Amino acid sequence: MEFLKLYGKEIFSVVAALLTWTLNTYFKARVRLAYGELKNFTFLVPEPLRNPEGEVIRHQQLVHTRSVTLLNEGREVATKIKVIFNYQPRYLNIWPVRKFTEFKEADGRYIIEFESLAPKDSVMFEALSINGDLPDILAIRSKESIAREINLVHYRDFSPLVKRTLAFLLLLGFTSAVYLTLLLLQWLLVTAG
Repeated sequence: MEFLKLYGKEIFSVVAALLTWTLNTYFKARVRLAYGELKNFTFLVPEPLRNPEGEVIRHQQLVHTRSVTLLNEGREVATKIKVIFNYQPRYLNIWPVRKFTEFKEADGRYIIEFESLAPKDSVMFEALSINGDLPDILAIRSKESIAREINLVHYRDFSPLVKRTLAFLLLLGFTSAVYLTLLLLQWLLVTAG
């Protein structure tokens, strides 16, 4: 108790500085790009692959597909987004349809560039290759940040009532934690005198 009386104001000032730093770091509006592979599948097509002379090279063909989603999870607009592939995919669809520029680097890297991506917006890249591998995405970056790779999973959607109940319980817990923190800080100030 004597320790709190002696150093209560200093403890309060350190806690206040940490709280301010946390709020500025984690709740500041900024660009947060993330991407992840939504699905990846290989179809075994029972159709023979023939050479120009008509001879069967392979009795079955492989069709590889990959779907990658890019998200702007932040609260600011991302600008000058570049998606860098290892090499150019044979077939590539982008959804929703948007204007982009594409170019190849001297080393064969294939780059797609978008002007912007709004907050909470997403873009999907659907790649397809027949009897060949699909290129990997090496990096995604914007003028403001570098995208981080995340795991995307399919999940069951809950009813609105369950979602609202969970949101209420989270809000109740958060406000209780803030209230208890303020009570603790008030107690520190009172005991420090």
